[in-house]
Amino acid sequence: MFIKRKKTEKTVPKPSIKESCRAFVCTMNGTGELNIENYGSLGDYNEEKIVLHCYKCSMIIEGEKLLIEYFTDIDMRITGKIHSIHF
Repeated sequence: MFIKRKKTEKTVPKPSIKESCRAFVCTMNGTGELNIENYGSLGDYNEEKIVLHCYKCSMIIEGEKLLIEYFTDIDMRITGKIHSIHF
């Protein structure tokens, strides 16, 4: 007779393909350039602060002379003197 034992460890479910596509990727080159992929939507922006609405969070980039060099529906590049990034 075989007895099945319950696993005591909890397994963390992997994100679905749909959810993993919503994850954003940030690549920072020094303090002067930030590339963001899958960012969601653009919120408020000025030369000192840029707000992005990502999946399940907001990203706030603060600095001096910030400029959105280009953006598409997939990615964007921000240049300027970047002081901080908050999630």
